Amino acid sequence: MRRSRSDRSSRRYRVALVAVVVFGSLAGCVGGAPPDANSESAPLDSSRNGTLSVHFIHVGQGTSVLVVGPEGETLLYDTGNWNDDGEHVLDYLRSRNITRIDSLVTSHADADHIGGHAEVIEHFETEAEGVGAVYDPGIAAATRTYEDYLDAIEEHDVALYRTQAGDRIPMAGASVRVLVPPEDSLADRERNENSLVLRAEYGNASVLLPGDAAAAAERYLTETYRGSLNATLLAAGHHGSNSSTGRRPKPGSTG
Repeated sequence: MRRSRSDRSSRRYRVALVAVVVFGSLAGCVGGAPPDANSESAPLDSSRNGTLSVHFIHVGQGTSVLVVGPEGETLLYDTGNWNDDGEHVLDYLRSRNITRIDSLVTSHADADHIGGHAEVIEHFETEAEGVGAVYDPGIAAATRTYEDYLDAIEEHDVALYRTQAGDRIPMAGASVRVLVPPEDSLADRERNENSLVLRAEYGNASVLLPGDAAAAAERYLTETYRGSLNATLLAAGHHGSNSSTGRRPKPGSTG
C-alpha cells in the first residue's frame, strides 16, 4: 500500500434509510433490521455488543456502505452520486452518531461512487473528529467530482493510500482484505474492473463488497481466491447490473 499526498501527478495513477446487517461475534448469524430511520433493533455500539455491522445506505443511483467494527472503528465504502453532494450519506451518518470515519474507501473514481467524498471529508475534518485515511485504487477520472475529491484530501492533509490486492485496511478486532485490483491492473485499467473489492471478516461471518467489478475482475477473483471467496453476505456488483455477479466462467471462456 503506497501513501500519496499533495503531488497530483503521483496521485493520478435518497432517502438515507438502509437495511442494516449485523454479524454475531460467535454464531456468525446474519439478521436484517427493517428500513426505519429510527429503528434501534440493529445496534451500532459495536464495542459493547461485539458485532460487525454493515449498513447499505440508500443513495439511489450509486453506492455507499458503512461498516462499523467490533471496537467501534468505521469504514465508509463510497459516498453515492455526484448530484447529492453527500447530503444523504451525511444525514445518515449523523443520524447514527458517527463522529469519525477511520477509513474512507474509494471503490473507483466514477462519480456515482465518489459523489459525496469531498463533502464527507470537509464535514468530518471541520465539524467532527476527522477522517483517518483514504484508500483508492489509483486510476483517475477526468471529472469535476474527482477533482473536488482530491482537492479536499489536499486541503485537509488527509493520508491517501494507493491500494491493491494483498493490502489490508486496518479495523480493530476484524479483518478487511483487498482482493482486487492486482498490482498490474485489469482490462487496460478500466475503472469498473479495477474497483477495490473488499472482504470484511469477523468471527465466522464475512461480507464481500465488489464495487462495480465486472467479468474481468470476477474471473480474476474466482481464479485467484477460489474457495476463500465464500462469504456470509455478497453485495451485488455494479448495482446489480447484468455485467456483474455472474456465474463463474468455464475454463477457456472469455465471457
